[in-house]
Amino acid sequence: MFRFEYEDNLYWLLAIVVFVGLFIFAWQLNKRMLARLGDINLVQQLINGYSRFNHILKFILLMLAIGMLIIAWANPQWGTKLEKVELKAADVIFALDISYSMLAEDVPPNRIERAKRFTEELLNALKGERLGLISFAGNAYLQTPLTNDYAAVSLFIKSANPYQATTQGTDIGATIELAEKVF
Repeated sequence: MFRFEYEDNLYWLLAIVVFVGLFIFAWQLNKRMLARLGDINLVQQLINGYSRFNHILKFILLMLAIGMLIIAWANPQWGTKLEKVELKAADVIFALDISYSMLAEDVPPNRIERAKRFTEELLNALKGERLGLISFAGNAYLQTPLTNDYAAVSLFIKSANPYQATTQGTDIGATIELAEKVF
């Protein structure tokens, strides 16, 4: 389906008709003035560098350029349908606890694996958002800044384990401070 987004702008193409009329009027006026000086062909030969075809060619090219600009201004569109897409404007940072306490098996298979699965499900549900990941234990570690690269965030979620943390503990305050800095 072919259409113009701004069809009203195509009315400006009528200006080309007006310019053509003005060009013809000026051309006839020029011929009359040259005829006053004498035989038109003889006068044109006496004028150094005169070429009636160069004037016509320049005018045609100018009108083509103006016509193309007007058509571009009307924004031609080709496609099967028009679809408006709303961008979501949420930035989400996942905070994943990777301390040794997450290895407890009170939730099968263990807490960290359950948290990783839940985070993966959230990641899949939040497509279209910018996502980031912070792993924390005794310190907070920025794994991925805010990004649309879901594969990278997923890779870091899957590879998270307690052995990555140099100090153990659960420092949630440092995690929140780091998340604020990332935002």
